[in-house]
Amino acid sequence: MIRLLPFFLLLVLFGCGYQIPGQGGSFPEGVETLYLPLFTNQTLKPRLENGLTDSFAEVLNRIPSARLGSTEAQADAVVEGTILSYSSSAIAYDSNDTIKEYRARMAVEVKLRNRSDGRLLWQNRLTWQEPYLANIDKSLQNDLENDAIREIDRRLAEEFLFRLLANF
Repeated sequence: MIRLLPFFLLLVLFGCGYQIPGQGGSFPEGVETLYLPLFTNQTLKPRLENGLTDSFAEVLNRIPSARLGSTEAQADAVVEGTILSYSSSAIAYDSNDTIKEYRARMAVEVKLRNRSDGRLLWQNRLTWQEPYLANIDKSLQNDLENDAIREIDRRLAEEFLFRLLANF
């Protein structure tokens, strides 16, 4: 029985379909080239779409089996993204009731469509939130919020990749 234990361990590890997230997932139906247009921004916060689209492009470029096309005509599938909401609210106060910390939140919807027939291949709604410190200097306050937004962009892009590859 003890001799069979290594065999059973190998069978469980290699037979269960386990794979390291982001390391071997693939896209459906031979999708190799993706087109990533600028995200649509439905919020009142300007320019959120620029950083988020850049983060998604950076993450998609990590996939060895996929390429980003420079035009939609070159792509097998299109990644469509919409920023649904963005908010920033106070979450911590000091003893004088002065704001000490904020939380930025963003929600996006991402779809993967087959370019040739428009068929929806994948869709998901993603959200992320990130805290940042308050500051009396409004310029520094804006910089801290922008840093939080960049972190949200990065996390949303990584979550997108993880969920996308986990589904295929």
